[in-house]
Amino acid sequence: MVYTLITSGMMVLTVIILDGKKIMLKEAWSSKFSYGLFLLIFLILIALYSIIQYFGSVNVLALLQKILAPITKWVFSPS
Repeated sequence: MVYTLITSGMMVLTVIILDGKKIMLKEAWSSKFSYGLFLLIFLILIALYSIIQYFGSVNVLALLQKILAPITKWVFSPS
């Protein structure tokens, strides 16, 4: 129960960060800021994956992949 709340909170945080910085990322793709943001998101995803592996819930991992697939597709799509 607790890890589900943590995971959903982290996902919401990631979506908020991505949504808030959408214009900046599209305009300043090559800047250090955008690479730092991607590194931050990548580290958050690694933390989520570690939490999921610790609790051994494959269903949560599949759900995360379904939710994050459109986000990553949008982030890496050319403007």
